Amino acid sequence: MRRDGSWEVLKRQDEADELRVVAMREMDDGSLQVEERTDGELTFLTYGALTCVRSVTIAGDALEAAAWALGPEGRDARAAVRAFFSGQARFLSDLQDVLDAGGVSYAYQVSCGNDYVLRRYAE
Repeated sequence: MRRDGSWEVLKRQDEADELRVVAMREMDDGSLQVEERTDGELTFLTYGALTCVRSVTIAGDALEAAAWALGPEGRDARAAVRAFFSGQARFLSDLQDVLDAGGVSYAYQVSCGNDYVLRRYAE
């Protein structure tokens, strides 16, 4: 993947007035960001906002550990993340569970309407 910050869409679901898109991009500093964006009625009922964006950022020095935690794709975290979202229905929270179980540090942020939450790498 190019390090220009362009997004690669991994999953797109458009069902029953709800759109969910999962995408990833490699940042200039070598980190990998995975974002899940939901838009629609269910998002509004859940969060009180029409759009909610959640993202995980894995630092460049943690990508090898993330790849190992995600499975058999070896040492390429991008390929491992692609494979993780390519099969069954998976959400960003499922990725977080795998990273947590593997002891992989990541930053997490959520933006829903006027609300914003940030968890930095070491927290």
